[in-house]
Amino acid sequence: RTAEKLEPIPQMLGWVSPRLGITFELVASQLVLYYPNGEPFASYLEISEQRDIAQQQAKQERQRAEQAQQALELERNRMKALLEQLKAKGINPEDFDL
Repeated sequence: RTAEKLEPIPQMLGWVSPRLGITFELVASQLVLYYPNGEPFASYLEISEQRDIAQQQAKQERQRAEQAQQALELERNRMKALLEQLKAKGINPEDFDL
């Protein structure tokens, strides 16, 4: 960039953006961008795989939460049934220190 005009870059390979500090390289006929610290940007494929993994993990977490909720509901129902059985036999559970 010169003033308000963009200038062509004669050789992009190894070129470092003066504003961003990003380096442009051609590796195995693929354009690879590097952060100023030298770490490469993730490729589209890597980002897509990371997204898929994150979605799968989120799905598994939702399933675990649903299973935990179902187990809790079963336990509540079981406890309720046991309390009803005790009351039917004339036993008040609140009379006991548990």
